[in-house]
Amino acid sequence: MKIETTDPLIAFEEEYAALHQKVEEGFLPAEGLSRAAEIRSGLQQYLLNTEAKLEILRLDLLHGDDYEARQAALQEMLALAAERERTKMAYLQRLQALNTAHLSGEKTKRNGKFKDIEIEIGPENVDSGRP
Repeated sequence: MKIETTDPLIAFEEEYAALHQKVEEGFLPAEGLSRAAEIRSGLQQYLLNTEAKLEILRLDLLHGDDYEARQAALQEMLALAAERERTKMAYLQRLQALNTAHLSGEKTKRNGKFKDIEIEIGPENVDSGRP
């Protein structure tokens, strides 16, 4: 039995491309693509920050002075890596929600504005991608 796994980042880019295609075909408003770009930007910023933190922890792990310091760095790395995976999935869910929020027949405007798609994304310090 082979278990198929997909990296959330690959799925995110595929979903973004599908959303872009729907906008070009006129099935979604251009505002949807703008919001998707904000979500994408937020994810990219989060991943850059997380990668920098992980690199610092890797250095602490490799060059730590004592066993306790290396153990602490390892525990922080594992926690941060798990948080990163959960956050990637949350960003993917936000994009999917945005993509499906404008299905035909569904009322997408309220008081002249499109519904805002909100899905909680892990810890409070995660940037939502909004300016």
